[in-house]
Amino acid sequence: MSKATALKGIQFVTDPKGKKTAVQIDLKEHGELWEDFYDVLIAKQRKDEPRESFESVKRRLRRAGKLDA
Repeated sequence: MSKATALKGIQFVTDPKGKKTAVQIDLKEHGELWEDFYDVLIAKQRKDEPRESFESVKRRLRRAGKLDA
């Protein structure tokens, strides 16, 4: 990657052939971006999990006393 296109706080880890295998992100510089990226990864990981309806969640929270009736 040329210096003109390099991003501050981003470093790529490469294998002996120069293939990018990982990335290091300076969290002080890009912490909010990392949080968004991580949220997307979690959502993709959970995409096939069973869903719970909004009404079901509200009922459960009311029973637990965490939501006003």
